[in-house]
Amino acid sequence: MNSIKYEGFLRKLSEMSEKGILSYSEDAELAPHSTFKIGSVADLIVKVHNREALAEVLRAVHSEGIKYAVIGNGSNLLVGDKGIPGVVVEIGRMMGEITL
Repeated sequence: MNSIKYEGFLRKLSEMSEKGILSYSEDAELAPHSTFKIGSVADLIVKVHNREALAEVLRAVHSEGIKYAVIGNGSNLLVGDKGIPGVVVEIGRMMGEITL
């Protein structure tokens, strides 16, 4: 992962993590986040714990120009050997509560 590219975003994540509204991992294996238990890595995986955290993370990736993907519980999720560049935002069980 290119830490310089994500420097401002990582600071924001650290602040939000200290508040207990999300957790995150760098160079994260995606297999544990998929029901198929296969997959490569993501630069960052962010697990949000509430809607406000989701909104804040999405605002931050947009303002920093960082590529991202949003996943739910990982059902039917296949990740290629090259992984997912950028940030993977895991909403988990909140998936049923979110409307766009």
